[in-house]
Amino acid sequence: MTFHIATVEEADIPELAMLSQVVWNHQPWTLLNHMFPADKHAEMYDYRLARLRIAFKEDFVLHFKMVDLSSNTIVSYASWDIPRPAVPDGDASDDESAKRPPKAMYLEGCNLAMIEEFYQERDRIADSHVNKTQDYGDCYPIVGLNGTDRDPVLRVLFTHPGYQSRGLASMMLRRMLERIDAERRRCYLEATPAGYPLYLKFGWKVVDEVRTDLAKYGAKDAPV
Repeated sequence: MTFHIATVEEADIPELAMLSQVVWNHQPWTLLNHMFPADKHAEMYDYRLARLRIAFKEDFVLHFKMVDLSSNTIVSYASWDIPRPAVPDGDASDDESAKRPPKAMYLEGCNLAMIEEFYQERDRIADSHVNKTQDYGDCYPIVGLNGTDRDPVLRVLFTHPGYQSRGLASMMLRRMLERIDAERRRCYLEATPAGYPLYLKFGWKVVDEVRTDLAKYGAKDAPV
């Protein structure tokens, strides 16, 4: 098989929404599958479609796809928040909470209390570790991504279950990491248990973790 990495086009969004659906349905113990109703497949597809369309229109976000050229099918997807110019304190565009989905988008049956706890903890950790304004000084003298010294963030990376363990996710990572390393930057991400081992191989270091007691929200026989 031959694979090709390209930037995402707006016409790809429905296929990406379906790919997202397949990936998360394949991982029944992920936190997302406890936040959202498992039996509303059509509604969840519509939700993912809407979220991707919003993300596609955001400034300072790069979207990449991996295409299996033998079938012309998208089999992997990654998006990155790239550094944006500094904004005044309090500007919503520089606030992690501003990136959350509006509550009106959530489906009936979503565990809103769990979602809120997760996002609050995630935002706290990101605000503690993602560089937005600090000057790196002499250790990081190269400024290239939008002329700032801020941290790029890997927002999401997933691969179709039928194409996993073939090195495709690594290829997707290298697409941006080569650029990030050339500019001697740090890079932040939030890993799921499934992706965690891969990121360690690429040299990421654990700085914190989000722990959610699923039993507190009614999930039976579920881990923290």
